[in-house]
Amino acid sequence: SSALDILVPKAGFFCQICSLFYADEPSMINHCRTPLHRQNMEVLPGKGKIPQILGSGAVESPL
Repeated sequence: SSALDILVPKAGFFCQICSLFYADEPSMINHCRTPLHRQNMEVLPGKGKIPQILGSGAVESPL
C-alpha cells in the first residue's frame, strides 16, 4: 500500500467562512442563502468586498 492509495480526489466548493464543503454548484448556492452563512458573513472582516449575488430562502445541504 503506497501513500497514494489513501488519497481521494475531490472536486467542489469549500466555504472558507463556514468550513463546509459542497460537491455541486446548486448546493453551494443554497448554502450561501442560509441563515448560518449570512450570520457568519456578518462577523467576517471586510465583508463589503464580497459581492451580494444570491437571494434568500434556500435550504442548506452539507455533504
